[in-house]
Amino acid sequence: MWPDTAEDVKGVWSGNTFVGEDGTPCALYTGYAGRSNESRYGILARSRDGMLTWEKQVVMRSGQRPHPDTKVHHDGYIWRHANSWYQLVGGTTGGADPQGAAYLWTSEDLETWRFRRNIAPGIKFGRFWELPYLIWIDDRAVLFVGGGVVFKNPYWLGTFDYDTLVFAPDDPEPR
Repeated sequence: MWPDTAEDVKGVWSGNTFVGEDGTPCALYTGYAGRSNESRYGILARSRDGMLTWEKQVVMRSGQRPHPDTKVHHDGYIWRHANSWYQLVGGTTGGADPQGAAYLWTSEDLETWRFRRNIAPGIKFGRFWELPYLIWIDDRAVLFVGGGVVFKNPYWLGTFDYDTLVFAPDDPEPR
């Protein structure tokens, strides 16, 4: 993936690759165009020629940020459940006492993303989270975060409720 658009000219940052519903290889990544929170984008790339070239489309813009202290897209992780796409994006709650956050977005078509919530408001740990991942091991959910936190790569075991879109850790202290 090359930084060849106005929205990713300063860098193609973290994201995920996955296979779309039609079998097309896809990537959803952070496009970086400058130094401010306003210059980061969620970019969807699709390849229709065996991953030789990619068609890029901005699907998340700065105006969609949850609040001014965080970015619209930062190190997103994507998965499909039932009839929707889900994406976790790292960030912060900002303000006087910032906490790390894993912001959840949903989409029916990979192109229109709707902000839902911070899935782990009960976890008070670090000022900014990067690389959030929510995976399942049997019937247990595991939330991983990394990067910009004091304790590198903490994780929590717990449950995730698709109705409330909340991750409930068994213990708020990280492992």
